[in-house]
Amino acid sequence: MADRGVEVSRDMIGQSQNLVSSAATLIAAAVVIAALAPILLPLLALTAVPQAVASIAGERITYLATVRTFHDRRMLNMLRWHLTHKDQADQIRTDTLAPYLLEKYRASGVRVDRTNDQAAWQRARINLMGAAVSGLASALMWAGVMLLLGIGHISAAAAGTLVFTLRSASRGLYGIVGYGADLMRTGRYMDDWESFIREAAGQRLDRGNIVPGRPQHVALHRVTYRYPEADHDTLREVDFEVRRGEIVAVVGENGSGKTTLMKLLSGLNLPTSGVVAWDGVSTRDLDPHALWKRCAVVPQEFARWPMTARENIHLGQPQPEVDDAVRRAAAASGADTVISVLRSGLDTLLAREWWGGQALSSGQWQRIAGARAIHRNAGLLVMDEPTSDLDARAEHRIFSGLRQLARDRAIVLVTHNLANTIVADRIVVMESGRVTAEGTFGELTSHPGLFRDLWLLQQDRASVQEGSA
Repeated sequence: MADRGVEVSRDMIGQSQNLVSSAATLIAAAVVIAALAPILLPLLALTAVPQAVASIAGERITYLATVRTFHDRRMLNMLRWHLTHKDQADQIRTDTLAPYLLEKYRASGVRVDRTNDQAAWQRARINLMGAAVSGLASALMWAGVMLLLGIGHISAAAAGTLVFTLRSASRGLYGIVGYGADLMRTGRYMDDWESFIREAAGQRLDRGNIVPGRPQHVALHRVTYRYPEADHDTLREVDFEVRRGEIVAVVGENGSGKTTLMKLLSGLNLPTSGVVAWDGVSTRDLDPHALWKRCAVVPQEFARWPMTARENIHLGQPQPEVDDAVRRAAAASGADTVISVLRSGLDTLLAREWWGGQALSSGQWQRIAGARAIHRNAGLLVMDEPTSDLDARAEHRIFSGLRQLARDRAIVLVTHNLANTIVADRIVVMESGRVTAEGTFGELTSHPGLFRDLWLLQQDRASVQEGSA
């Protein structure tokens, strides 16, 4: 609802101007009526009060109906997107999901229509009652004018002046009622906006202002982390470190806390307890924006920006060499083979929804995401399953180049393909939010533990295939 407050805020100026204009008209007319027939002033006010009450009540009904239908209207927008977007089209067909989604769409639409219809009928009844009472008061007012003229209390000329003045006063009163109701409706939405701003202010980053350099050493010291909505810790008493020139692989089963560890290393989250330190300085004391400039992250779910290939790699932060730096990063991640087949090379818009745009496969996008991180030339490179969508040749290209990248940066690699951890200097094994083992590939495969169990399971699939052959 907060965005509605932004949309209607510009209307407040015009509504306020109209309200002031109507008030000025009413005051001028009231002065004349007070001079000619002050007894008519209460009747004039009575013609507007019922309508004002009805308008206020009607606006409240409309606002509450908007609030009640907010979630359903949002669901309608989301379902329209998923029902028509190409990314879900094949799954909607193969999963025969269209009837179910359409039924959910109809159900939400029916609830919205039912609520709006009920609100419309309630408002119509209230407006009808307000109009009836106002009409009766208006009839009494004009009857009063005729009575004053009939008993000779006012002259015919004064009666003509009163008729003109009362009509002007009525327009002023109804203007105040109408524009006042509009302002009240706008004010409700502005209240929602202010509530949102107050709540958002509480989410602002409250951290230090120390600007970090290119990190030489990043470490976690007895770190525990719990997500705000969770009822248990995701990480518990974790110690971890990575140094410049080092590749550290992190492995573990799903839910072991690997991705959370990556977020803490890169300063996206702060620990619930313990310390995450860059060169001995807690991330709580570092300027977060300066910290993020010193790290590069390849997440599992990366953004696919509707921009050119060039912009999707440099992300608005080009290096001095501009295209040369973009091409070097693309070559390191294998994205150069993607760019070479684009119709306009680096100038190709990577969004089929736009005229002239071109779509990429998941694997091609993953190479672009890798090129982004390499292009940043940051001191800490965090890669969370960076090759999950790549073929064997592309995957080999990235991992064979990691040692070259690690010469001037620290690299943390999360992967489920344990063969890839051979390139790491150290491997950290996580279980249920804890670090349970650490060592080289040879050490961990030769001693009992989770890493050796997972490695044997991966090899077991190959032996099963050989046996069946």
